[in-house]
Amino acid sequence: MADRVMHFGEGLRGTRQFWKKHSFKLSDMIKQLGTKRMIFFTFSAADLHWPDLYKLMSYGENSMDEESDMEQSKHQHQDLIDNPHIMV
Repeated sequence: MADRVMHFGEGLRGTRQFWKKHSFKLSDMIKQLGTKRMIFFTFSAADLHWPDLYKLMSYGENSMDEESDMEQSKHQHQDLIDNPHIMV
């Protein structure tokens, strides 16, 4: 029974079984193609540390100099939640 449940999880995106299955597939591809000329980069937008990004959002247009760092951070996080289209 447990094996069937684990197998079913492979088709559910985001589950441990899904990522494990795709990890094995990727590993097999790398072994087959070789690693001599392979370079893999990942980049992060660092959305929590990007002051110019907040200027594009509604709250960022207001003066944030008058707020404490804690309040400013709270508003910046809320801006990210309210404006996901800007992050894409």
